[in-house]
Amino acid sequence: MINKDRLALFGYGKTTKAIASLLGGELNFFDDNTKKLTIDEEKNKIFPSKEFKTSNFDIQIATPSMHPNSYLVQNANNLISEYDFFLGGYYPLKNKPLNIWISGTNGKTTTTQMTTHLLKNKGAVSGGNIGTPLANLNFNAPIWILETSSFTLHHTKIAKPDIYMLLPITPDHLDWHGSKEAYINDKLSPLKKMQEGELALIPKGLKLPKTNAWVVEYESAIDLAKRFDIDISKIEYKGAFLLDALFALITTKVLFDELDYKSINSFRVDAHRQEKVIDNKNRIWINDSKATNIDATIQVLDVYKDKKIHLILGGDDKGVDLSELFEYLKQLNITIYAIGSNSSKIEKLSKIYNIQCHNLSDLKKAVIEIDSVHNNNSIAILAPAASSLDQFSSYKERGEIFKNLIKNII
Repeated sequence: MINKDRLALFGYGKTTKAIASLLGGELNFFDDNTKKLTIDEEKNKIFPSKEFKTSNFDIQIATPSMHPNSYLVQNANNLISEYDFFLGGYYPLKNKPLNIWISGTNGKTTTTQMTTHLLKNKGAVSGGNIGTPLANLNFNAPIWILETSSFTLHHTKIAKPDIYMLLPITPDHLDWHGSKEAYINDKLSPLKKMQEGELALIPKGLKLPKTNAWVVEYESAIDLAKRFDIDISKIEYKGAFLLDALFALITTKVLFDELDYKSINSFRVDAHRQEKVIDNKNRIWINDSKATNIDATIQVLDVYKDKKIHLILGGDDKGVDLSELFEYLKQLNITIYAIGSNSSKIEKLSKIYNIQCHNLSDLKKAVIEIDSVHNNNSIAILAPAASSLDQFSSYKERGEIFKNLIKNII
């Protein structure tokens, strides 16, 4: 039985609130944004972070995004993640589900959705970083498919997946992890706990920790398809989505010896991911507002690399070195339209790499400028390689505004 009085929840967020609700409320929260003690509708007490005292609690559960250097994390004595709580033996699940973790820099959500789509008839449900806390999942479901962030992996000490699928990774969230090496180590951490017979799909070239898992290292989608005898010609998705689809198909083949090409091809990708928009002049615009880092931007550009590209680039890049992106861009027939807080940085890099660039600051100006030169032989792409939060409330708002601007073109 869980002693609620000895359990502390770090961060008053979606994940921790779901846990408190599951346990009937009356829990103790500690939150950086709380200035004085407050009590919510479920009689949970929310204290300022500095009031946390280690000796008063046996277990602490952190909201996934809680920074490793925060006061609460630094003063915890038994800090676990929601994964540890539900899959590591703290919460009394009657039947532990087979759990599939999906991580990587880009494509986690789509791969999670595709895998759930294929395994829905087996009773699978999805949660984690995709938006549903584990506390809100169906505890009777035989399969949990969990989109897993590097934040969650950092805080997870006990739980492990039965299948771990790691999409390609490039440096991300370095302001949180502290270094590229720390980010990669967190992404590879599940391997340390996995057992013989448990499958891990890992990009080739990473320094792997010691593991008992069945590790399949892959170089590309083609390589992975050959390893598992999957016919790529029967899959309608291309580019980055091809790898996502392959991960989903590999899961069904490994678990149930099934390859349902018809089902995977019936899946529909979410908006703001390589979303094609046709304007009133029958020209193609690509809304990839969710391309918030270098790798995601390169993935969409690679699909259209044989065309003249008008690229809208920029936002809050969180200090990431964009040189790798520009090394790729210099090979293309491309014009950049820089927006957001790093537009001057993009303009300077464009000069260094001899790429034509218009520093326009905002999205509307970029669309207007592209409209004057875009034709049926070119492609216009919003793939910012940066967060949207400098000018928008989310990547979704950025994408919706982009689509509305296109619809208003006369």
